[in-house]
Amino acid sequence: MSHLMGRRWFDVPKTQNVTFVGYHPYAVEYAVQIRKLILSQKPDVICVEAPFSLREQITTAVRKLPSHSVIIFQTYDDENGVWIVEGSDGVVEAVRSGLELSIPVWFVDPTPYRFPTLNRDVSEPFIVDAVGQKAYLEKFNQLNVDSIQSESSPKDTFIASRLREASGKFQEVLFVGGL
Repeated sequence: MSHLMGRRWFDVPKTQNVTFVGYHPYAVEYAVQIRKLILSQKPDVICVEAPFSLREQITTAVRKLPSHSVIIFQTYDDENGVWIVEGSDGVVEAVRSGLELSIPVWFVDPTPYRFPTLNRDVSEPFIVDAVGQKAYLEKFNQLNVDSIQSESSPKDTFIASRLREASGKFQEVLFVGGL
């Protein structure tokens, strides 16, 4: 059987010493490729788009894999939130790989204001793989230029400040965030 994934996977955006890799939640294709990227690049730190306030609960749940865990938390707006920790998720694989390989893992997302809904209207992993993440994101931004906010959200500002901090402390930073 021919190799179906990984053709252009390493064509990911990079700025100075920060490599950005996108994923869709609970898509095993992304988790597998994130693992391969971590093994090939051997970053000094892995930053994940997961709430900083849940870092201990997520890390504990990842150590319990292959058993799945459900973390129930309060959002900033005092809503109920649920974080499912299971092996097919790219962030979970990034945390698991970091723990296994003794690479520090930074949780760079603030506590959510609202619990995000899972968007099932996302790109097929094989399309992203075929064109490469960098080309996919460039095309996506061109097609959605009117819907892109001109100002950063508080979440984006928080993530950017954590990534800036990591890039000042570590030589090679890998950021795993949603596409």
